[in-house]
Amino acid sequence: MEKQYKVGIVGATGMVGQRFVTLLENHPWFKLTVLAASGRSAGKTYEEAVGPRWAMTSPMPESVKKMVVLDASKVEEVASQVDFIFCAVNMPKDEIKALEEAYAKAECPVVSNNSANRFTPDVPMVVPEINADHIEIIPAQRKRLGTKRGFIAVKSNCSLQSYVPALHPLMKDFGVSKALVCTYQAISGAGKTFDRMPEIVDNVIPYIGGEEEKSEREPLKLWGHIEGDHIVNAEKPVITAQCFRVPVSDGHTAAVFVSFEKKPTKEQILEAWANFRGPAQELDLPSAPKQFLHYFTEPDRPQPKLDRNTENGMAVCIGRLREDTLFDYKFACMSHNTLRGAAGGAVLLAELLAAKGYAVTATDLSEEMLTQAMSKAAALEQPPLFVQQSMPRLRLPEPVDAVVSTLDSLNYLTREKDIRETFRRVFRALKPGGSFFFDVNTPYKLRRMDGQLYTDETEESYCVWRTFFSEKTNICTYQVDLFRLRADGTWDRDCEEHRERAWSAAELTAFLTDAGFEAVKITGDLTARAPKDTEDRWIVRCRKPVN
Repeated sequence: MEKQYKVGIVGATGMVGQRFVTLLENHPWFKLTVLAASGRSAGKTYEEAVGPRWAMTSPMPESVKKMVVLDASKVEEVASQVDFIFCAVNMPKDEIKALEEAYAKAECPVVSNNSANRFTPDVPMVVPEINADHIEIIPAQRKRLGTKRGFIAVKSNCSLQSYVPALHPLMKDFGVSKALVCTYQAISGAGKTFDRMPEIVDNVIPYIGGEEEKSEREPLKLWGHIEGDHIVNAEKPVITAQCFRVPVSDGHTAAVFVSFEKKPTKEQILEAWANFRGPAQELDLPSAPKQFLHYFTEPDRPQPKLDRNTENGMAVCIGRLREDTLFDYKFACMSHNTLRGAAGGAVLLAELLAAKGYAVTATDLSEEMLTQAMSKAAALEQPPLFVQQSMPRLRLPEPVDAVVSTLDSLNYLTREKDIRETFRRVFRALKPGGSFFFDVNTPYKLRRMDGQLYTDETEESYCVWRTFFSEKTNICTYQVDLFRLRADGTWDRDCEEHRERAWSAAELTAFLTDAGFEAVKITGDLTARAPKDTEDRWIVRCRKPVN
């Protein structure tokens, strides 16, 4: 990536903030420019503000020691100096939400380690290997906030990182129906060291406030989907959790018990883990582990002390897979809670957002339409690449994350072979996990238009539309006469004929499925509900499988 981003850390003096500092020291894309914290630390050098509370095993980077800490509450001052911020503050949730929205409204994107916005419906909570597509909700969030650049994206709770990635590759083929999870969480998850938490020595504390609720609820948002302007949580699997604080410095361990709708073999589970690659690996993000899921065959692994730094602390370690007497299987998982689970996961999310910077390719058969579009887009900071081609001849310069077709364009494909070829080419143009969205006029609407006459009149123009529907061909023909007034008082006449095919929901679903798409869903016009019988327009969405 050629561009380097100027980055700020809000909450820089805390344990997660310190971890951000170490991770950004030599980052190839992100240059640490601003450190911000509470008013107590503002005006001090970073070395003075942290003092003896530096909790990392590596020494404080020389590059930050003399940086003056800014007041995090002075949003405009911080935002004006950076391209985006990492936020890891210790404040009441309502104050965190207000602070993060203030930065977003100052047109400063926020990548948050905090839990305050995890269940805000239009805020993506992302594990890049699992639900990278959720960042597509950001335009809806920007609309709500009234921003052009600013937005909030969050990472999930650190405990989830140990077991959700292990369950994810098993969801599609085998259907995870229920899971029981017991987590054994390191003291750094509470921002503590052994010196600052003497009560944990020779002890286990069977309660972490709010943690069990997060462990049960947050995975359902990760596995949810976008509908309109919000993210809808998945309805399953059912997860029950119990969370313990244990005398371990770093590394969260989980004991997982799981049942499936279609029970796999042990070999199928191991194969799914070994072969799993997510968008973070496909995009080769700097912080992404090459092998996300590591399985250990030794009976006493994984262990935090031995395995937490696997792939620089960004991998998930799994072991002890075996059949269970109450559930189908049980296994153990472990991940580094302040790397994969906190600051490292947030840096990986920021890398995903940077790599996914929205580049648009626009195609149309009409040279005139493309010329007009180019004129309107000329003032954009990053205008689309305009390509003249027909839909059945679609060919893009590189794979894309999403393809969108609007204004009943697909109805103009009146031959089955053309619409099938278009779907095949869209499928080839998409990256694994990419989405395809389009609208169509419904058979109900096109039939209803048979024999209709429409007129549109101004002082300088007169337009007449006549429509005819053929039950034999399922084609609605529009005959358009357009009269324009000349300067000399005479009139010009242009005649056009448009033909739209009424494709049924069953036909569209079959064509998309045959092309390789999955999760085909048809809804009413600009809604998330099932279409009515009297619907004039359908919205169709589907995706290309990840694997």
